[in-house]
Amino acid sequence: MTKVRLVDELNNLIHGKAVGENGMKASLDLKRIADGASATGWARNLLRVAMPSKIRDIIHNDVEYTFSTVADDEQADTSAMNVFDAAHLELSAEDAFTEDRFASSFEALAGHKNLRHTGQAKQNAHHLRAAYDITAPIVVPESEADREWVQAQLEEDEMLAYRSLTQWLAIVTSRGRAANPIDDRLLGLWDDFTAEQAEDLAEYRPGFAHTVALAAVMLSPKPSRDVVNQAVKIVTMASVNEDWESHANALVQSWVARECSPFSEFKSKSRGDENEQLAQHKMAAAAWPELAKTAADWHKQPLGGTVDEVRDRIGRIFTSVDPANFPA
Repeated sequence: MTKVRLVDELNNLIHGKAVGENGMKASLDLKRIADGASATGWARNLLRVAMPSKIRDIIHNDVEYTFSTVADDEQADTSAMNVFDAAHLELSAEDAFTEDRFASSFEALAGHKNLRHTGQAKQNAHHLRAAYDITAPIVVPESEADREWVQAQLEEDEMLAYRSLTQWLAIVTSRGRAANPIDDRLLGLWDDFTAEQAEDLAEYRPGFAHTVALAAVMLSPKPSRDVVNQAVKIVTMASVNEDWESHANALVQSWVARECSPFSEFKSKSRGDENEQLAQHKMAAAAWPELAKTAADWHKQPLGGTVDEVRDRIGRIFTSVDPANFPA
């Protein structure tokens, strides 16, 4: 029944835009059609733009299609999220969804020829956030296993981030929970958003949510040795204490191990080398809590008074030294 309503809405839209009825301004140029332009192309472009908002209107405003709050899952096939999946993936197929793959379409926008997959993804997210003033952070799972699981899920399904966003929004605005609820590790990505910020993000194409969420849970690309050395020098300058220099080096190395990939995307290593490198990487990452706490407790707190402040300060240093791979 919801599909029928969606089709009716879109038929009314095409009719209104074609003849200028229902309060709509006509946009079909009959002269261009007569000259050989495609009427089908005009309709396809119109539907591509209108589809996401029409689906959201149905989900948000019609009680019959709101999220199910009953325990019985027999109505799962008619839940709002299933309706969204079916309508969006079936009706917009080659148009709205395929053309919405921001991870590839924004590669030219980033403009850094020396970047590969991870750095490019983070640049794409940075440009989108800056262009549309999306400032709320994604909440990255603390557990490495959970973060890797979320990343794998998002990479497998490019609509998943958007579905988790709309379901999270339905929950926090008391509209209910979908009959097929999404895992809390995915819903938790949006916990630092306000309802208004989530509404704003949901107004854009689904690829927007996918791009910013995936970039956030990806480890940053492994920095070059020169970049790490520069960061160590900057952190070393924070204190004149003679013990600080050795601590600064260990602290930065541990931050890199915690926040960055253990392997360079530009170099290939043998399996034996990778195993040894991964073991060293995990050992350095495991030292982070103690090293960061020591830095936070250091005399005059040169990098900040909490572990989070220390982590953020080092992150800003890497952004300053290597903005291409560590966008703000």
